[in-house]
Amino acid sequence: MQDRANKPYHAAVQRLHDDYPIGVHDMTPFTFFALQSQFAALAVETQIVMSLRLLAMAGALPARPGENNRMVAEKGPAMVKAFSAGTQAMMLGKSPDQVMNASLAPLARKVRQNRKRLMK
Repeated sequence: MQDRANKPYHAAVQRLHDDYPIGVHDMTPFTFFALQSQFAALAVETQIVMSLRLLAMAGALPARPGENNRMVAEKGPAMVKAFSAGTQAMMLGKSPDQVMNASLAPLARKVRQNRKRLMK
């Protein structure tokens, strides 16, 4: 009796699954590892930038004029670029790992630029 009651539900879920071309089932352990590596690299580079900026604020390193204002002002545009890139990838039907890669790329680029500039 209960099996018959759940049949329409299971059929609807199966139709959704069949109609949805992208999913976790398309990802391999290698894509998860690559994504985890990108997150880790971004986290390490972000910590380096934060440390350099804190040392500059404390006077232990030379700082360019306006560096503190720049630090705050760049957050919004960087997040908008990341959100836009991820949304565009999603709208193009990219896989979840490609969406995350697209979202991370602008952030990683900005953090890398900051690290290189602050280490001069």
